[in-house]
Amino acid sequence: MPPDLKIIWNLIFKIFPIPNNNEVIDQVTFVKNSPVINALAEVPASKYQISSSNYLLAPPVHETIEKIKRLILLKAIHNCIYERIEIELIKYELYNEIELKEKKLKYKFKVSNALEQYYNIYEEDDRFDEAISYWKSGFRGKTSELQEDIIEIAKWVVMAQEEKSEMKSFIMLYLAFNSLYSMFSNYVKKTKKSQAKTEIKNVFYNLLTENRLNEVLRLNSNGITGLTRLNILSSDGKENFSLALAGVMRNNCETKHILYQAALCVHQVRNELFHYGIGMKNRNSKILISKFFLNTLIPRCLRDFIDYK
Repeated sequence: MPPDLKIIWNLIFKIFPIPNNNEVIDQVTFVKNSPVINALAEVPASKYQISSSNYLLAPPVHETIEKIKRLILLKAIHNCIYERIEIELIKYELYNEIELKEKKLKYKFKVSNALEQYYNIYEEDDRFDEAISYWKSGFRGKTSELQEDIIEIAKWVVMAQEEKSEMKSFIMLYLAFNSLYSMFSNYVKKTKKSQAKTEIKNVFYNLLTENRLNEVLRLNSNGITGLTRLNILSSDGKENFSLALAGVMRNNCETKHILYQAALCVHQVRNELFHYGIGMKNRNSKILISKFFLNTLIPRCLRDFIDYK
């Protein structure tokens, strides 16, 4: 057997949302308005086990799904919009079966079950290649080598969309936000001995562009008004975050300062939840407003993080 012989698989998946364009990205073929996609995957024959002179062949289903998921996550970060996606393996086949027979490779298939995985992700009516290009053009200077950290944060946001419990979903989103503002302060906009408030402020004053700030404020106009009425107090009761937020709105402060004060309210909701749990006052309203705020904020932070200079 030639040492460089490869087993080439053609894996066919059914996905949702349905692609809006014809594209081939990293050997994955997306067809406009069709739920069916094809993915080619090459595996060296030497990677497979041998039993009774036969190579035991199995398609790299998990690896291929992870590749598709990564492509969608990159597009998600690019679009800043959440939507559920489903990836279902329909079937697989040997793409280079004729070549393998010509080279007299003896093989048989390992028995495996069809896999089906679900992911909540972002999706928008644009192209995967635009998202990939944007991703590759970013991460310059201080943000270099932080790509995988951004992917991990995006995955937490994805998991929050899957969670049916509003409380658990909010906690997951805050974990993602916590990771984001800590990473930005520690590795990019380095702040010595910073507290959470300072790190959160960095997001609005140094990371987000003006357009993103305006987007977040527009989307959360009703929610921010709601936060001003929830009487959110500091743990020692000496500071009223709701009144502080109402004050900066009344004084027509800059967008970034309004959002920073709103984020402090959300941060305190997180503190209340951890300290008081189900006993916290106005729990449902606080969690729903805070969750929406983070759902609109985090994706835009991730997007701007990519090309931060």
